[in-house]
Amino acid sequence: MTALTIPHFSQRLQHLALNKCQDGKLVRAIPDTSSLYSLVISNISNLISFTRWPNLPGLKALYISNCKDLMSLSGEGSLISFSSLVVLSIRGCSKLESLPDEGLPTVLNCLIIVSCTSLKSLGTKGALKSLNSLKDLQIEDCPSLLSFPEDGLPTSLQHLRIQDCPSLTEKCGTEDVQGPEWTKISHIPDRETDFIRNKKAHSTAWYLPCVCSGGFKLKGKMERGESSTLGQ
Repeated sequence: MTALTIPHFSQRLQHLALNKCQDGKLVRAIPDTSSLYSLVISNISNLISFTRWPNLPGLKALYISNCKDLMSLSGEGSLISFSSLVVLSIRGCSKLESLPDEGLPTVLNCLIIVSCTSLKSLGTKGALKSLNSLKDLQIEDCPSLLSFPEDGLPTSLQHLRIQDCPSLTEKCGTEDVQGPEWTKISHIPDRETDFIRNKKAHSTAWYLPCVCSGGFKLKGKMERGESSTLGQ
């Protein structure tokens, strides 16, 4: 399959999952539509970058997972153009080295980065600091990540989770033994790392504030970038 045969339905399309495709042709064929609010791109081989981002002004959740050849999220247009995006999840993209230097949508509420083992940068100065709606940030199994952007993290952050990122965790340190990155996370009320967990940390799952936002449900398999729950 090399094309999406949905032009007559594109303006009613709400969920779209592309899984186990051999190249990026289907990704490039995603139609421009204002109705789509959740998009899953998973297990796409030979996808090195996004040469074209479609116009999706209503997109609220984007899941990118297990695209082993993906090296860049940049393309014609940018993620910033997704003016309604509140949840971005990137998992298992082992060649991805950086988040886009041009930044992410300013309305983003929830950012998840897991098992991106080559990730070295969360973007240039201002890339995260300008995300004034960001409340939840999870970084897990990214051993090449050494630091946050030089100007730090947004003041809006309520929860930070760093797990299996030994270099970053060590540079953050703890309140008692502060590392060089400590000042960038000290303002966050709920901090979880391999070294610390706040006594006042929330008992509910960290991502629950993101679930059901805007009338959509984001949990279970869909949150992991799987497609079987889409539309249910």
